[in-house]
Amino acid sequence: MALRVNAATGNYVAYNAVTSGIFLSGTCDVLVYTGTQPATVGGSHSDTLLVTINVTGSWGAGASKKTVHDLSSAYGTAVATGTAGWARLKYGGTTQMDVDISGGGGGGTLEIDNTTITNTDTVNVTALSFAVNN
Repeated sequence: MALRVNAATGNYVAYNAVTSGIFLSGTCDVLVYTGTQPATVGGSHSDTLLVTINVTGSWGAGASKKTVHDLSSAYGTAVATGTAGWARLKYGGTTQMDVDISGGGGGGTLEIDNTTITNTDTVNVTALSFAVNN
């Protein structure tokens, strides 16, 4: 059975997930890895960590049951070379969600400027949003 919600409920759930529980201060660490995200949130993996990005700023409700993040100063310096495959969002050291990733404009939950990363590159977040499906 699938959960389906209307736009108002979806916006409420998505917005409150980040402002009331998941990322209370509006700050999280985004860890970008090679490979494929684990089957379960926070699951073990052997993928290479490419970059850690500290995302600060304010979360807000977007259109279509999405929660979007103000991306001011959202970048990090790569610590390895590889192709970005997925990302893990942590708050206070605890995994909150694992997300898909794409190059800018590619439609991933997390979008970065380029998924081909070289050690010491600056990696910029171009979009970070998630939705409650209908």
